[in-house]
Amino acid sequence: MIALLGMLATWSPVLLLLYAPWLVRELTGLLARHGNDRLDRAIPDELPMTAGEWLVDRIAQLRYPVAALVTDRREDAYRPRDGVIQLHAQTFFKADPVYWAAAAHELGHARLHAEFPLAMVVRRTADWLRAGLVAAGVGLTIGRVLYALPAAGALAFGCFALAAISAVFTLIDEAAASVIAYRELRASAALTAAHRRAIVHMLVVWFATYALSYGSYALLLRYWPLIDALAGGHAVAASPLTGLARAAAMVATVGCAGAMVLQLTWMLSPRAHRKAFAGTWGPILGWASSVVVVWLAWDHRVDAGYAWCAILAFATSARTWLAVIDLLLAIPRRLTRYVLSSCQSHGPERSERYLDASKQGQALVRGGNAWLTRLDEQAHNEPPWLARLSALTALGYLPLVVALWLG
Repeated sequence: MIALLGMLATWSPVLLLLYAPWLVRELTGLLARHGNDRLDRAIPDELPMTAGEWLVDRIAQLRYPVAALVTDRREDAYRPRDGVIQLHAQTFFKADPVYWAAAAHELGHARLHAEFPLAMVVRRTADWLRAGLVAAGVGLTIGRVLYALPAAGALAFGCFALAAISAVFTLIDEAAASVIAYRELRASAALTAAHRRAIVHMLVVWFATYALSYGSYALLLRYWPLIDALAGGHAVAASPLTGLARAAAMVATVGCAGAMVLQLTWMLSPRAHRKAFAGTWGPILGWASSVVVVWLAWDHRVDAGYAWCAILAFATSARTWLAVIDLLLAIPRRLTRYVLSSCQSHGPERSERYLDASKQGQALVRGGNAWLTRLDEQAHNEPPWLARLSALTALGYLPLVVALWLG
């Protein structure tokens, strides 16, 4: 335990750098919500329609093949695959320019999808590539630390640099949606100059959350030499395997093989049988597979072939490692959230009009929640081919298992 704590203390700067984009996004999001709540309380809920009513009316005028729903379980978002704009109940039932801007922004994404489908394809492709590049970068970084491979460090730097470049497409898409939103709203006769200023403020602040979070990739790249300096040029000394460790490796190997079989079967199986293969046992065996990766962190070998097989496994289980980092940084994130909530004792304005609209719209909320549940089940049972092809990443454990026992 002391050795583990010492390792975490040594590598805490690296963990912070790896987590910087997600941490900055969380903190800037909290600050943006704090500012928008203050702005909401400064402007009365006096617009002729709620944000949800405005959105439904505007969709009907545009005659786009998109629907609007309200939920109390999800954030505001546009779901291009389902052709749905989901608004949180607080957004849907507020007659305030801040929330009109939120609804108009999601409508802006829908308009881009309808009028410029290629732009949406580019955005989704860039998001998919960025996820793969980040996973590869995390795996290569862990390999650089454990096995002192300079090539792994150079490749990791390249992966994070390309991930930062791919974020440009997301920023362009978010900026375009905000511009469309402002153009949608400024033509409304119900909005005063003060309302329009509030709308601009909201759109700019929320765009800044994306810009700052993706800009934090620059922080990671700027201080990348720190990783090389801490890793040095020598791998950590090898540790022998005990009998218990060999038994754990055998169990983890079985789980690893099971996870590969289940994921590949899920990818190729017909709809009627897919749910059985992607149910309870898949995640359990997936976590069992991660035991192999966790164990590798304590079995540092010097064989280059084995090291690259381990790096591939690290990249395959990047979500697990990022979840570990997220757990380590949960305390400072919760502390920041507590400080902000203390500074903002009242939160968004809960006007009488908003409370009445919320009470009358409970049936709409229940319907929206049920709709999202059906969409989630459909996505689970009929995932897109891109998601099914991602199941091939489970094969990243195969060379690791082979190298483990041949070594």
